[in-house]
Amino acid sequence: MTLGWAIITTGLHADAKIAPAMQATPEAELVAVYSRDQGRAEAFAQKHGARAAYSDLDALLRDTRVEAVFIASPNALHAAQTLAAARAGKHVLVEKPMATTLDGVIRTVSVT
Repeated sequence: MTLGWAIITTGLHADAKIAPAMQATPEAELVAVYSRDQGRAEAFAQKHGARAAYSDLDALLRDTRVEAVFIASPNALHAAQTLAAARAGKHVLVEKPMATTLDGVIRTVSVT
């Protein structure tokens, strides 16, 4: 069974490590990528074979092909993006730190 992934960022780590690891894993499919810049999202998607590119995070989270998200965006965005993804019913793998404030950590681990 293949798990449909989205990557939230188009930064160096996602480009050099995360997307290639997903491509090398038979049980993973890179379905979508998010960037605040649509052009960057499209270039990343084309380079790594993702089916969709988004500059609207809510639109990515509504994509039913996306079952899990890898969040590697700037640290200050981790908590809000984790909460949004969890509330959308997605599995979440977030890079450290999970949040930059105690309140962010509490909200992140409290989401049901």
